Amino acid sequence: MINGIRDQVVSLACLRHELPPDQGRGADDLPDNVKRVLASTVPRRLVPTELNRSFAAVTRALLIEANRLDAGQATRLELPLEELIRTAGLPADGPPSP
Repeated sequence: MINGIRDQVVSLACLRHELPPDQGRGADDLPDNVKRVLASTVPRRLVPTELNRSFAAVTRALLIEANRLDAGQATRLELPLEELIRTAGLPADGPPSP
């Protein structure tokens, strides 16, 4: 699930930067600040706490890209997604910096 969400976030970021979105082809050419956010979404270990951290990071990265694409839709998604993160016992510290 984390990988699937990340794939969508990469595609949205590529579209925003006018790079090829298919299968992450443009990911290497994304700005460094976007790549840092994406790197934070990769789980470092396959343990529950790390997978939860990664899920929270990728969900917040999705909100960043959604906000840039359609701020109104992102606003509608923000509360339910933050609630999902919160109920999973994850920190509600907001999205990573783009």
